[in-house]
Amino acid sequence: MGTWAAVQAAVRAAHTLDSDLEHEFSVTLQSPSGRAQRIMVRHSVAWGHSLLEFRSAFAQTGAFDPTALLEDNLQLPLGAIAQHGKFLVLVHKVVLDFTSVDGVLFLVGRISVLADLLEERTGTDRF
Repeated sequence: MGTWAAVQAAVRAAHTLDSDLEHEFSVTLQSPSGRAQRIMVRHSVAWGHSLLEFRSAFAQTGAFDPTALLEDNLQLPLGAIAQHGKFLVLVHKVVLDFTSVDGVLFLVGRISVLADLLEERTGTDRF
């Protein structure tokens, strides 16, 4: 079982953070091909449990057919596609109390890769 303090310490040790606040951080990860993808992780508490939300933007609204995105949701191994304002994001939520710090580090990397694969379909590397 992980704690938010342990997650923050592990991510700070593994990556240079873009932002580092009390209950959220963001980090930009580089792929082997040189593409970059920013991911934000936010901590909250609900139902007496520590929760994490992983979010990574990959396109502006309108860049994809909405029906195709809903179909893509069924194929994603992690997360789901959602709209946040004028952006499309890949979002994944977990109960931190039931995962490990290593599990969180894994999710940071995987959500980043999946969002970047979605973004790559637009032909850009903006997010």
